[in-house]
Amino acid sequence: MTAAQLIKENEMRREIKFRAWSTSTRKMYMLDPSSEDATRINLFILEQHETLKAMQATWKVMQYTGLKDKNGADIYEGDILRSTGKVSIKHLVVEYREGSASFCIKGDALPTINQKVASSHYEVAGNIYENPELLEEKKDD
Repeated sequence: MTAAQLIKENEMRREIKFRAWSTSTRKMYMLDPSSEDATRINLFILEQHETLKAMQATWKVMQYTGLKDKNGADIYEGDILRSTGKVSIKHLVVEYREGSASFCIKGDALPTINQKVASSHYEVAGNIYENPELLEEKKDD
């Protein structure tokens, strides 16, 4: 098998999913591109805004990374992961880095996150929109 065939085969297996946080309703919506509901939601979102910039101010769209945490939960952009390593429990944010075209853990020593690391060292604790309190630094008493 050539490298091009291997890449094409892996691309076809990648599951594409999105979710969107509405700043107006303060709710998270799961957007499955293959469902009729997603089409209706997408049209509704587009109809409510005159420009893409206006839409981006109201809707925060996050992509599924293709990874699962140690409990089998999907990991999305904007998720807050709890490190379950031996040192201490930390909360870290998943972000997309355009420069490396990869999903990364913001502020962690690891430049990218892969399935082996995600499924053994992290669990989804929440996300930056529904659980911002998880990112607040704990003060020692």
